[in-house]
Amino acid sequence: MRIFTFDSTLHDGTHCDRVSSGPDNKLLSGADNKLRILRRLDDFGVDYVDGGWASDPRDREFFARARAIVLKRSRLVASGSATNLPDLLAAATPVVCFNAESWDLHVFKTLGITADEHLSTIFSSVHTLKAAGREVIYNAEHFFDAWEANPTFALSTIEAAHRAGADVICLCDSNGGALPTRVGEVCREVRSSIDGILGIHAHNDGDLAVANTLAAVEQGFTHVQGCINGYGERCGCANLCSIIPNLELKAGHTTVGRDRLEKLNGLAHFIAESANLSLPQEQPYVGQGAFTIGADHTRPEYVGGSPPTLLPEICRRNSAASCSMPSKKKSTRVTIWPARMEHSNCYSARPSPLTRSSSPLSTTKWTPA
Repeated sequence: MRIFTFDSTLHDGTHCDRVSSGPDNKLLSGADNKLRILRRLDDFGVDYVDGGWASDPRDREFFARARAIVLKRSRLVASGSATNLPDLLAAATPVVCFNAESWDLHVFKTLGITADEHLSTIFSSVHTLKAAGREVIYNAEHFFDAWEANPTFALSTIEAAHRAGADVICLCDSNGGALPTRVGEVCREVRSSIDGILGIHAHNDGDLAVANTLAAVEQGFTHVQGCINGYGERCGCANLCSIIPNLELKAGHTTVGRDRLEKLNGLAHFIAESANLSLPQEQPYVGQGAFTIGADHTRPEYVGGSPPTLLPEICRRNSAASCSMPSKKKSTRVTIWPARMEHSNCYSARPSPLTRSSSPLSTTKWTPA
């Protein structure tokens, strides 16, 4: 199944508490650096790149200069709400992400309007954006909390956007507290009521943003949002560096494509350096520690990483291999690749991009399959 990827690193990612706001932070330090990141994301192949809030003075220059860039694979997105429709249109991006509230508590208490007024605003705003020729992604804020409080009202908000012509309806776990089982149940209910493209935008306060995203995909959702390295406000957004390879390598879906997946490691490090942050060694898939035990069919090379190096202690416990013990003067590290495991699921149909050399202890003689 084709899954569309929406990167929000240049928007939600800039709200990350760990990201320095100093001059070394290229996520926040001007249009030049944001344009470099845009080109890198386009080269990787995400479908959508959210460039920021259309009414933010820091992003207006970026959107103006981005018009001169011919993107090969990505479509640039400007984000906004009913309060800044003129700015959304002035950004002149082919795609807009329109955000509106789903929770009746916020509508009545915070916005101070009636249900009918809110639904009318959603419909008219999306209709205006579609009439201007924009592709519209509708982000339903706080949707999963809204569903628990009042599912009828929550559903009515996305139905209004759908009737107005929104191209994508994206459900947001804005508070990041939903469980995957519940996300799956809610997505199944929504899928039965709304046709067309449905998406998921998950925050990571419960450390479940990636799992919640995958749960939505299992219910037929084909649009996933997140940030490179999981950057974002509070505890971060869903990590595209985990979502994309999980969908490609584990679930058998297509996102950026297996050929471009090898660029992921380099992209993750580039974004971390741009944010003036180090990439944690324990970060899944792109961290140095990912899949280094050598016993799984998943290899770091699949996402552009280096082949794993096993510690001598692991060698000693491997009864299927023999290796010389390191001397006291010098420590020797060797890599041992086990025989490729056969799988009964979708992975068996996916050939490995690399094959072992004839030597079971080789670390350098990798040849194309």
